[in-house]
Amino acid sequence: MRDINKAIACFRELGFKPNVDNFENRLKMQKIICLLELMGIDCGFKFSLYVRGAYSRELTELLYSKKQIVEGLKTESACAKRTSVEVRTSTNQLSKEEISKIEEFRGAMHDMKASLLEIAATYAFIASTLGLDNKEATIKLKEMKPFYSEGEIAVGISRAKLLLFKPTEKDLDSLKEEMKPWEAAADEDARKWA
Repeated sequence: MRDINKAIACFRELGFKPNVDNFENRLKMQKIICLLELMGIDCGFKFSLYVRGAYSRELTELLYSKKQIVEGLKTESACAKRTSVEVRTSTNQLSKEEISKIEEFRGAMHDMKASLLEIAATYAFIASTLGLDNKEATIKLKEMKPFYSEGEIAVGISRAKLLLFKPTEKDLDSLKEEMKPWEAAADEDARKWA
């Protein structure tokens, strides 16, 4: 079930001030909710791939139809009547675990730059939903977004991975093993220059 109240609570927790009439703001809202959904915060929106990446038509419809409460970062009470909407601003609709995930999101996407949100959400959606590996997802992303620089794509992918693709203990051990020659070389250089 689509939950605009939870989406609003997420925006509020992030300190994000929505402006529904602004295209870049709507793009940010789409990508924020997509990434949070992929992180396990269930707002109930289904996403598909469109020109600007992961997109939910239902989310856009609700952003417009609930524009006043979205922009005011207010959530409708679950007991609201159709004719008289009771609005609450102080009740948080997020669990401690969800708040923790939002804090993690804020840390990774601190600048809330539209291009990085778009790249990160698109990459994460492609990798998660289509089941593509890193290389295939990166190729698909670059095909879809040739207007972004290699640097922007690298940063966006890195942030998506930071949020969604946690290394296992085995991955970390493998990485440590792979990095040993590099660390040894760095230590040797440090000794030479000391």
